[in-house]
Amino acid sequence: MRLPASFRDASIRRKLMFITFLATVAATLFAMLALSVLQWFLLREDLVKSVHAQASIVAANSTAALVFNDREAAEQTLGALAVIDNIEFAGLLDKTGKNLAVYVRPGLVMPPHQHPAAEGKSHIFSAKYLEVVIPIVFRQERIGMIHVRSNLAPVYDKLAWSMLVIVVAATGAFLVAVMMLLRLLPTITDPLQYLVGLMNTVSRDNNYTLRAELCAKDELGMLAQGFNDMLAQVQSRDAELARYREHLEAEVAQRTARLTEAQRIAHLGNWEWDVVNNRLDWSDEIYRIFGLAPQQFGATYEAFLQAVHPEDQKAVNNEVRAAQEQGRSYSIDHRILLPDGTVRHVHEQGEVFRNDAGQAIKMLGTVQDITESKQVEEKIRKLNEELETKVQERTQQLLAAQEELVRKEKLAVLGQVAGSVGHELRNPLAVMSNAVYFLQTVLFDADETTREYLDIIKDEIAGSERIVSDLLDSVRTKPPQPETVGVCEVIGQTLGKLTIPPSVSVKLDILETLPALRVDPMQIQQVFRNLISNGVEAMPDGGTLAIRAVENRQEGTVTVSVQDSGVGMTPEQQNHLFQPLFTTKARGIGLGLVVVKNLTQANSGHIEVQSEWGKGSTFFVTLPGGDIT
Repeated sequence: MRLPASFRDASIRRKLMFITFLATVAATLFAMLALSVLQWFLLREDLVKSVHAQASIVAANSTAALVFNDREAAEQTLGALAVIDNIEFAGLLDKTGKNLAVYVRPGLVMPPHQHPAAEGKSHIFSAKYLEVVIPIVFRQERIGMIHVRSNLAPVYDKLAWSMLVIVVAATGAFLVAVMMLLRLLPTITDPLQYLVGLMNTVSRDNNYTLRAELCAKDELGMLAQGFNDMLAQVQSRDAELARYREHLEAEVAQRTARLTEAQRIAHLGNWEWDVVNNRLDWSDEIYRIFGLAPQQFGATYEAFLQAVHPEDQKAVNNEVRAAQEQGRSYSIDHRILLPDGTVRHVHEQGEVFRNDAGQAIKMLGTVQDITESKQVEEKIRKLNEELETKVQERTQQLLAAQEELVRKEKLAVLGQVAGSVGHELRNPLAVMSNAVYFLQTVLFDADETTREYLDIIKDEIAGSERIVSDLLDSVRTKPPQPETVGVCEVIGQTLGKLTIPPSVSVKLDILETLPALRVDPMQIQQVFRNLISNGVEAMPDGGTLAIRAVENRQEGTVTVSVQDSGVGMTPEQQNHLFQPLFTTKARGIGLGLVVVKNLTQANSGHIEVQSEWGKGSTFFVTLPGGDIT
């Protein structure tokens, strides 16, 4: 049964209040029903005893009237029953079964009536009456019997008062329970909400200087202390990484300063080109580089192109025109041909300036003679690339090491509290589960709403058990018990345990000829169960879930991919995907994929992910193969 979205998305405080309220109401109603039924039977028993006693007295006093067949005396004896309001009819029968005398309460008309005394019943109940038959024995011989009929007014009157008392008492007890719940519930929910808010703040702002206030020494206090310890460790590692980054930045700054100094002492010339009037102004250094005198140069763009090496003229012209059209700067290396036939290499940079209409009106730039330094510069550029590559690699290694260290520290902290918290949560969950089972057993004739809410409680308890299991599995993965199992079998059993909404279509592409897997079936089913559930949740409006499997014979492995057409993930989300407590879900706790990674690695496999925002995600799980035999 699907839970209402309002209940699934409600806070723990409201869920606990709802569950406790529902359980209290159910228990109260059950107690009221049990007490009412008990009171009903007790009152009926009291009426039977009272009527039996009255009938026995009349029977004893009617013995002489029966022996002497004295109708008048018999009627007088029966008339004594008039003082009992609930007695409506009494008949004295002789041994032949004929009425010797009959008493009918004034104002009532009693139709002919036959009591089934022949069946050996001393009394019987109907919806409105109690009828009692007592034999009259004289000298060990049955000489007749007395038949008394009483209405059930005493029973109903007393039952009504008893019900009133029960309802008042139950209402008082319920109000006391509600007051106690409202009083005591914040001691559990307030610290949880505080920790969740603090954790969201830390995750959003990456502020590891924050600390949780320690208000108690219970399990929540232990969780807060563990969270503080984790933050302190992460803060220390973050500070260490910041110091290393500062060191790298200092090295880069020194390198930049050296490059700046090299540029200062290099021969650079500047130029300005008036595009509208096609007038080109060169500095003296450019004339020297080009081996020209001012009077030898036409000071136009075309004159400049004539000085460019013929093999490079087209490339230079294309770059300049493209910069003008696109409004961008350009930076190129090309050759120039001096009047004496000498070839030089230059590095040229230019920037375009446009008017309000977007037309290029001016260009500024520089020219540097790199003939003698080209080889040196080229060598330096290879060295720079190598240095930058090493710095990037080292930085990535440090970042990866830090993330792994933070992950391990988070898992260590979670491991410290997971055992005690899991134990403390499982005990009340077990009690609640047993209580629901008991209520479902005894309330077999309950209305549909009651049964529905009992099922809701049962499902929520099961969901809480799964969360506790994920918490424990994320920090202490059990050693796998490898077996040889087919890929189709694992996927089929996993899908059989999941409820796929109608809006999601599942497509399988798994060949029967694939080799079997050598893994722990239960652990790997949990891996695919988490991945399939994540894929379904990533498609709230429906979509396609594709599950494929391929074999890598060279490595002896099988890769199973789970692809959804959901919202996908950003690169930043992918970088933190397998970190504990990181989640992209509104109600997630950030442990599902941690469990997936731990279980996959425990079974000698590995997991990869490809995702693009707005186009879905694909998880690749590679596992060792095994012979079917």
